[in-house]
Amino acid sequence: MSGKTFVFILILLFTSTNFAQLNVKSNYEFLLDVLDKSAAELADENHLEGLSSINFTAPQDYLVFGNRVKMAFKKYVMTENENSAADLNYTIENASIFYGEPFKKGLFGSHYIERIGTVSGTASLNGDDEIFSFNSTLTDTIRFDDLRFVENPALPFTQGEIPGEPLFSSILEPAIAIGTAVITIVLFFSVRSK
Repeated sequence: MSGKTFVFILILLFTSTNFAQLNVKSNYEFLLDVLDKSAAELADENHLEGLSSINFTAPQDYLVFGNRVKMAFKKYVMTENENSAADLNYTIENASIFYGEPFKKGLFGSHYIERIGTVSGTASLNGDDEIFSFNSTLTDTIRFDDLRFVENPALPFTQGEIPGEPLFSSILEPAIAIGTAVITIVLFFSVRSK
């Protein structure tokens, strides 16, 4: 193999690793997907039709979701009916990210972690006493090493409590590798000396 081919393969390996990190959704983007799910569930379960506007309220930290909520309901239930008297009042009370325990895929594979996004709150129609509560959740799996890319320090609700990496598996792999090397060397010299 020539030197140019070797360098090309190394560059290809390193850039593909960086592209893989870019494909992971940030926790903020993940929570936007949870908001879309909450809008779809709320519209389907309560047969919301003919809405004229969306009134969004939330604590200061969650105001960044306002436009997405309005887009989500426009996508599912908004109509161009100007005579409709139904306004939807949508309130987010909590949006958060939780992480499960790290696990491995395969003996020498990477650590993965389950990510759980939750958005809860209430919704009601103007002129109607009925209040709809919602609690939407989505779950996915991401690499443990990608956690530093998905959290945004400027948005506190995108930060979950990160569990520590399991000690047993971080000790087991090097022990297996060192043990295999020692056995190989011992066998090599013992067979060679006979």
